[in-house]
Amino acid sequence: MPADIRSRLAAADPARDLAPIGAVESQLLLGSIIGATSPRPVRRHRAPRRTPRLLLAAALLAVLLLGAGFTVYRAAFEPGSPDDVRSSFAAVRDRVPLPPGTTWSELNLDSNGIYAGDPDRTGLMMALFQAQCAWVSDWDAADRSGDGARAAAAVQGMRQIRALMPVHHAGESEDAGGFDDTSIAAWDALAAHAAAGDPELARQYLRANC
Repeated sequence: MPADIRSRLAAADPARDLAPIGAVESQLLLGSIIGATSPRPVRRHRAPRRTPRLLLAAALLAVLLLGAGFTVYRAAFEPGSPDDVRSSFAAVRDRVPLPPGTTWSELNLDSNGIYAGDPDRTGLMMALFQAQCAWVSDWDAADRSGDGARAAAAVQGMRQIRALMPVHHAGESEDAGGFDDTSIAAWDALAAHAAAGDPELARQYLRANC
C-alpha cells in the first residue's frame, strides 16, 4: 500500500490516541457492556440458555479488542522506516561473512517506503542477499581461473551464510521474512554443485539475482 494512503488512514483512525486499558478498567468496561446488552427479564418467556453465553463472549471480545487495540494499531500503522532498516543492516552485517576484498554496498531504499515486519529481520535478509551474490561471484571467478583453493573457500562461505539464513515457516505472514523451504533447498543444491565443480546452478543464480 502506498505510504501516503497509510498516512491518511492513520490520520483518520479514531483509535489512534487510545492507550491500553488496565485490569480494573477492563472489568468495569465488561460490567457496563453486560449491563447494557443483557435482555430485560420478560414474564413467562425465558431467554434461551445460550443467550447469556453469547453476550458474555461478545463482551469479552470487546474488552480484548480494546486492550489490544493499541498494539494492533502500532503494527498496522508504524512499520519499519528506511532508517530503521539501514540501522539494522549496519548492525547485523558484521555477523555475515564476505569474500576477502569484498565490501558492502549501501542500501538503496525509498525514503518514503514502508517496510513491514521486524526491521532487524529485514536488515539481515538484505545483508544475506548481498553475501549470497558475493560468494557465488567469488566462486565463479575462481572456477573460471582454475583456482581450486579459492573455489573451496567460496563454497565454505556459502555454507557459513546458510547457517545464518532465517527460516520462513509455512503459515507465517509474508511480512515475517525469511527463506522458505524451496529457497533453502535451492541454495543447498547450488553449494553442493559448486563443491562438485559444476558451475551451472551458480551461473544461473548470478544471471537471475545479481
